[in-house]
Amino acid sequence: KGLRELFIDHYWVVVRLLLMPFLKLLYIVIVFYFILMFWSLNTLYFIGALAAVFFVMWARGRFAAHIPSFVPRGLFVWYVFLVLISAAYVQSFNRFPPEPAACESLHLSGEIRPVLPMKEYRKHSFLNGALPYDMVLDEDDRAIFVSFKNLSGAGAIVRLDDRANELAAHLVVRSDRETSELFYPERLCINKVKNQLYATTKSNGNFQIIALDYGDGGLGAVRRLKFTNRETTNCAVKMPEGDLYVIFLGPPNNWIQVLDGKKLKPVSEIQFGIFGYADYFEIDALKDRLLVPSLDPTNLFKIYEVLGLSEHKFRTVSYPLIVNIPLFFGYSFPVSIPTLGVAHASKNHRFYLSSPFAQLVLELDDESMKVRRFIRSSGNFPRELAFNAQKNLLLVANYGSGTVDVVDAENFVRIKTYRLGKLVRSVYVSPDSGRNFAVTACGVFELELK
Repeated sequence: KGLRELFIDHYWVVVRLLLMPFLKLLYIVIVFYFILMFWSLNTLYFIGALAAVFFVMWARGRFAAHIPSFVPRGLFVWYVFLVLISAAYVQSFNRFPPEPAACESLHLSGEIRPVLPMKEYRKHSFLNGALPYDMVLDEDDRAIFVSFKNLSGAGAIVRLDDRANELAAHLVVRSDRETSELFYPERLCINKVKNQLYATTKSNGNFQIIALDYGDGGLGAVRRLKFTNRETTNCAVKMPEGDLYVIFLGPPNNWIQVLDGKKLKPVSEIQFGIFGYADYFEIDALKDRLLVPSLDPTNLFKIYEVLGLSEHKFRTVSYPLIVNIPLFFGYSFPVSIPTLGVAHASKNHRFYLSSPFAQLVLELDDESMKVRRFIRSSGNFPRELAFNAQKNLLLVANYGSGTVDVVDAENFVRIKTYRLGKLVRSVYVSPDSGRNFAVTACGVFELELK
């Protein structure tokens, strides 16, 4: 027979020999994220899960003669088993709140002021089990805005009176595709000049930015900005133009959509990677640029600087992010580090990046983009960062450990750690007054930094 006939006769053999190893490798790379996430969130639990997988592997081999043949075998099978355990843990970690007693027993000293604790927000039935996620503050209007979400789709945006800490207004937004479904909002950004709030929202592949008007003490949706099959993860407003920047999750592409500040019409999009989780970016208005960290292994975790924001003539430059890990006898080993959160200290000419998988916080020179110093976070999965320019302090949200680190930016050392319960999803510093906040599953707290 010719080669063609042989290929046809043995088609599946050829597929298995040539494609299956490649497909398995591709699968391993894609879902390795869940394993890495599990390890980053709770290393002890992950070691326990890994031990359980090895025990099952041992038992399968030890008692193979007594186990039915349809029970799967092979190293790849046990890898998939570990992935399933990891995915289940990650999803449950995000979904389930801590016990109320754990939140009530938090050490609320004079340095921690509860703005909206769990026992208060659980009184409102419209939240339907949702947990706090993000917040912004308009001190001129005495308004704190908090987004609530859970993974089953329920969520809301609430407005608090900044002085009385009382609920002043709330908004539950329904999906316009399936009216029986609710959007769950995540990240918030604000235009204080126009009294407009923006919220990234999701619902079964229906991704939108909801524009809200909060003038005259209210809170109402005025517009939906729709992005078909592109998952919105975060936003920022660049002043004084009022342009809205929206970042989207990859793969297949990581990109930022820019919308005109007056009409909120798309004017351009910025692509900066092909794989990885994109959540945070930082606008440097003084130098008319923004910086995007990277979890993208396909580019060796290079970070992206986007120039020319004001005139919408964008130019993207990537920089290798190399950390020299000290070894023995004065030697060091250069390593590319994935990063997620970012904050900027314009007075210090520094960018700060979080590396959740390595549990590091990095300090970069904001011109050369080279790592100057790094420290280890006190907890698991350091995520969002916020810089207090008035006190020259950096706040680090340790998502997995429920803690917030306070770092002295001058000496780059951790000087304090606040324990605030489970899931520190956001830290926020008011650019006007320097007030500091943390958003956790236990509620919203103001930190009185000294």
